[in-house]
Amino acid sequence: MENLKNKNILVYGTGLSGGSAVSFLSKCGANVFVYDDNNICFFDDTTVVKNFQEIKDYKLDLVVLSPGIQVIGNKNIELLDELKIKYISEFALGFEFCQGTKICITGTNGKTTTVNLLKNIFSLSKKSVFLCGNTDTPITKICTQTNKNSFVICEVSSFALENFNNCVPSCSAILNITEDHLTRHITFENYKQTKLEITKHQTKNEYFVCEDNFDIKTNAQVINYSLNDVVNGAYVKNGFIFYNGKKIFAVNKLQLKGEKNVLNVL
Repeated sequence: MENLKNKNILVYGTGLSGGSAVSFLSKCGANVFVYDDNNICFFDDTTVVKNFQEIKDYKLDLVVLSPGIQVIGNKNIELLDELKIKYISEFALGFEFCQGTKICITGTNGKTTTVNLLKNIFSLSKKSVFLCGNTDTPITKICTQTNKNSFVICEVSSFALENFNNCVPSCSAILNITEDHLTRHITFENYKQTKLEITKHQTKNEYFVCEDNFDIKTNAQVINYSLNDVVNGAYVKNGFIFYNGKKIFAVNKLQLKGEKNVLNVL
């Protein structure tokens, strides 16, 4: 956390994630500035910026964006670009300081179910596990509690992926992509490309999980899943779930019902 000490950092947006970022940065010894479009700022030991144009005077090293801050068409973001001030998401900030195995799950549907399934699996295996991201727990709230043996399971929204920076998950997954959040992303193509950021910087040392019919270019090792028989990954055959040819258990044993939940389990 030494590299944040005495840095001038603005947190843009003061919701749950923004408030967590303020607390985290303060503990790291940063000089914290806060701005909110609705002028809702209630934090001690921070400088409240009333007019975003004033940031020219603060010699900012970094701006941290809360998930609710729209990037496309935002005049304040355009000013940051003009001033060449770096900005990242609150998620990217916390991700950098997390230790251990980082598992990032995104998708239009099924994220919450899948990350909770993973959390339960690791918890029952007596692992050190943290659930964070697009939940009630921002990643900046738990990042300093992790260690090299931790498993950090992150539900990652398209909002967090807008400024994913150079985050490299140990394992990432895209569950599905259907038209959503177009008020924010403007076009479906923008939305899709934002989702693909989750695997953009992965290498052959990491893993990427997706359905077998998902067309994507990635440098990560790909593991597929399907309701039909696939060679590499998880699949259903004769009423049983298999993984790489090994029978795991019968589909009718699942307490979560419906085809969508079978896919989530896979």
